[in-house]
Amino acid sequence: SAEKLAAAADDLKVLGAAKVETYVANLADLSTHAALIEAGKAALGGIDAVLIAHGVLGDQKSAQQSVAATLELFNINAISYISLITLLANHFEAQRQGCLAVIGSVAGDRGRAS
Repeated sequence: SAEKLAAAADDLKVLGAAKVETYVANLADLSTHAALIEAGKAALGGIDAVLIAHGVLGDQKSAQQSVAATLELFNINAISYISLITLLANHFEAQRQGCLAVIGSVAGDRGRAS
């Protein structure tokens, strides 16, 4: 949520971050990824480190009964990561430096009722 994002940004500032930019985005919409990265580069004067950490648990019953629901979850929890990582890795390779850290969703770690 925008509120949680603002709170995280405030924490980073308290901890000494010189500049913090935040964006609320639907990362399931792969067509927005390049523009989001470009906006970050423009606002910060470049990007040298990125942490990617997002995902959703989803509804188990819905995913079991619907291919569309399963694909929607796969899109946000896997494909969106691949898209962002590819774009950012290409950016870092072009500038010959950068740090990319990725944390997969804890949703994949949680047990489900049988």
